[in-house]
Amino acid sequence: MIFVLDRETKEIVKRIHPLSGSYEKTIKDLDAELYTYYESDEVFKNPIISDDGEVTDEAGEKPSEYHIWDEENSEWTIPDEVLNPLKEKLEKEITAYRDSLRETSTVDYNGHLQRYRKSDLSDIDYYQARLEKTQIKAQEAEGVLALKEGREPEKITLTITWYFYDGTTSEMTVDDFDDLVALTDGPIEELYRKEATLKAVINGLSTVEELENFDIAANWANT
Repeated sequence: MIFVLDRETKEIVKRIHPLSGSYEKTIKDLDAELYTYYESDEVFKNPIISDDGEVTDEAGEKPSEYHIWDEENSEWTIPDEVLNPLKEKLEKEITAYRDSLRETSTVDYNGHLQRYRKSDLSDIDYYQARLEKTQIKAQEAEGVLALKEGREPEKITLTITWYFYDGTTSEMTVDDFDDLVALTDGPIEELYRKEATLKAVINGLSTVEELENFDIAANWANT
């Protein structure tokens, strides 16, 4: 397409198809002091006209399919409606990565390996509560018996056999379970800290290329 420009305003005053019959005549009759022209498949975003009438596009080529031309600031930009879905997708992938790490990670409890998935901690909570309830009843019974026998009641400490992830076992008291859960607090907090850090990083990215090339595993390892 041939685009005829007003030299002063840089506005397009006419569009001519190269194969149209009026093409040559229009160009021949063009007042070069007032008008110039260029041939392109698309309208120049920011045309620059030299003294000899040559027209170039200061905007240059469109950087990517995601860019649009910002008329007000005369620059290529990527609108939020393009970046936001990519950021949301990455955020979900980061959360999924966090969950995958929690699914497979372990802590060392006195030589035993314990996973700390939500289901594992739920099991610990359930069996610890049962053990504690049984222990309280046993302590109450001991108190009644001690009263009858005229002596001080003995402290009752019950245990339960706990099966760890690595196949080993250990007799666990209520306090032991507390210690075990406390060991998992730090690693779990670290997973959520890294998740939050990476999400903050991607929210600060401003190009599609940066978002598409964001390596979650590499950034996680370096966070």
